Amino acid sequence: MTPRRSGRGFTLVEALLVMVIIAILAGIALPLLRGAVARADAARVRTDVRQIEVAALQYREDQGRFPPRSAWGASVPGLDPYLNEGTPFTYKDVEYRMVRTGNPRRGETFRVMVRYPRDSPIGEALQAFRDDNVIWTRRRTTFLLYP
Repeated sequence: MTPRRSGRGFTLVEALLVMVIIAILAGIALPLLRGAVARADAARVRTDVRQIEVAALQYREDQGRFPPRSAWGASVPGLDPYLNEGTPFTYKDVEYRMVRTGNPRRGETFRVMVRYPRDSPIGEALQAFRDDNVIWTRRRTTFLLYP
């Protein structure tokens, strides 16, 4: 007497085949997901830079000059009232720095520098951002806000 097959359930081969197909699809989708996350992180960095830019403009309206230079990852004392609450000067593996050069009477330059490790996915996504006032190297992107 041969055992009857009820038709319910899957054989081991069918289950393994489904697992292999899911693994292949996951292998295709994972790099795309990483790229999307890096682009979203780069957009967050650009938003942070824009918030710093607005804060620097408000500071200049009140003080008559742009804020002084800051250290990497640190805000300038006195700028906090102009920043949105919780505006960081670091994000994941990225640090920001404000640089003011020149004299308010003769013209000054204000820029925000963004530093990241050489192999940073956020840095690679930032380098894809093209604008006339953006300079990038393998380790830094500089947003020239007021040249």
